[in-house]
Amino acid sequence: MTNWAAEIRCLRNLLQQCDRKYSFFANQKELSEKYSHDEEDGGEGFSNVVPTETIEEKNTPPDVPVEPGDAVDISALRHNMTEQFNARMVELESRVGLELQQMEERANLKIEEIKRKSENEIRELNKLIKLMTRRMSHFEGNEYIFMDDKENWYVAKDNCHKWGGHLVSIESEAENEFVKGLHHRFAWIGINDIQKEGEHVWIDGSPSEFRRWKSGQPDNLDHNENCVEQDESGNWSDLFCFLARYYVCER
Repeated sequence: MTNWAAEIRCLRNLLQQCDRKYSFFANQKELSEKYSHDEEDGGEGFSNVVPTETIEEKNTPPDVPVEPGDAVDISALRHNMTEQFNARMVELESRVGLELQQMEERANLKIEEIKRKSENEIRELNKLIKLMTRRMSHFEGNEYIFMDDKENWYVAKDNCHKWGGHLVSIESEAENEFVKGLHHRFAWIGINDIQKEGEHVWIDGSPSEFRRWKSGQPDNLDHNENCVEQDESGNWSDLFCFLARYYVCER
């Protein structure tokens, strides 16, 4: 971060040096003219002249040394000091402008980040509200909801847990028909062989006594199908777990 206070002090010191030099040389010129007039008048004014050493000591600032025999062009000095000052001001303005631009860019990035985060939080909150207010169906003392937001198997499992339940476990042909009637298309169910290939269990780890596999299933296509969906006919197929599907929760 640029120290603007230091920059301004530097410019102020530069101007003060210019003022001191100008004042000193102006006084020297005035005294020279006075001596010249006194000589023309016959030297009558020399009795009131302060010795040169005293004048230099009085008028020369400690940090502006004056060497004997210096030819001073006051106009050129002022021009040079003005150019230096203007150059420093241009540099300062450029640096200020650059820093302001960078600050604006950082602020815009932060605003966009906050906006995206807020939008994601609102979206998740809306999903949770929808989950919690979903119309429930009942079968043999258990509650079921069908979620028509497509999610991968893992997100569906987590959402059912938020609802206070789990991805549906189907224990009979009657329950399988009931679950099929909730969606009439396809949906994730809780059975999987994620932990051990070929050993299909429900979410709670209990073995599956009832099964309704589609012909040729499970096939573990490409050795990467560990989750199960129920289709519109009530048949089961193993699928890649990160595909997006509707899902049914039970509690």
